[in-house]
Amino acid sequence: MPPVIQKSDVARLATISGLALMLIGWTDLIMLWFPLRPASAEWEFGSTSSFIDALPLATLGVILLTLVSLWESRRRALRVIAIFAAFVSVSLIGIGIIYASGLPLALQAVQMPMREVLFLSIIKTAILATIYLIFYISLAVISWRRAGAFAGHSSSRRS
Repeated sequence: MPPVIQKSDVARLATISGLALMLIGWTDLIMLWFPLRPASAEWEFGSTSSFIDALPLATLGVILLTLVSLWESRRRALRVIAIFAAFVSVSLIGIGIIYASGLPLALQAVQMPMREVLFLSIIKTAILATIYLIFYISLAVISWRRAGAFAGHSSSRRS
């Protein structure tokens, strides 16, 4: 008879996987901004585009941790996730402003036919950034509310 899989084993594996994906992803994302070269339109434009392109791995880690926290009624973890998601949302708005401010220079610097490629890249980055912003705002709100809902239950875990 095959061994029975325990809920705690699944939760532990999902937590470890979520933390690993999150740490690997966010390390990669943070390193995109170094060395710092603010006021360089090329650096701002390239770093922002690369940041948005590299968000999936880090976001998958956050999703796994959120799902485990919901499954196990981890109030504190959900609060931390909500605060983190709110921080990411604000950061995405700031990154979007930096990106938008560099667009006129980027468009001027490129001639046809490369301008069409650049334009497609701009559209892709804008669409993905908007989707990520909506996702992280939603994650912040849902995690915060669910953590509050668990507060009244005596069976909910505190961590």
